[in-house]
Amino acid sequence: MNVTVAGARPKEGCVPVDVAGLRAAITPDERPLIVNHWATWCDPCVDELPRLVRAAAGLGNTAEFIGVSWDLFDHPGKPEKVAAKVASFAASSGVGFPSVLFTGTPAELFSACGLDVELVPQTLVLATDGRVLWHKKGILTDDDVFPLIAAAKGTLPR
Repeated sequence: MNVTVAGARPKEGCVPVDVAGLRAAITPDERPLIVNHWATWCDPCVDELPRLVRAAAGLGNTAEFIGVSWDLFDHPGKPEKVAAKVASFAASSGVGFPSVLFTGTPAELFSACGLDVELVPQTLVLATDGRVLWHKKGILTDDDVFPLIAAAKGTLPR
């Protein structure tokens, strides 16, 4: 069953979404949006979670965060059960921002998100008008936390 988040990001946990729900979840509104593509089965994704938590703390209410889980791509199952597993895993890792679990195909996700590299993790900072301000393909390092925060605050040197 594909579930659509009707025009909004979830406030907590993880919810299954189709393409329309994904687009709604990754559309910035009044604040910049940090979009992290990840999966619980992806070791680099799990390794970078503490850095994302640090970035979220450094930004406070300056930006919003959303995770996009790719868990169904390698570990199929009932979307509601997988979403609950993703939410539980994120919570146990100290992640305080919500995720969406994409229920479509990888090709649909890459197209909907405009991704040119088919790998997790990936993190993007989107301006309120949807422009990509910063994009990290691969695992966030300690050196990436400041540029991510600076991009979201609009202070990243050009």
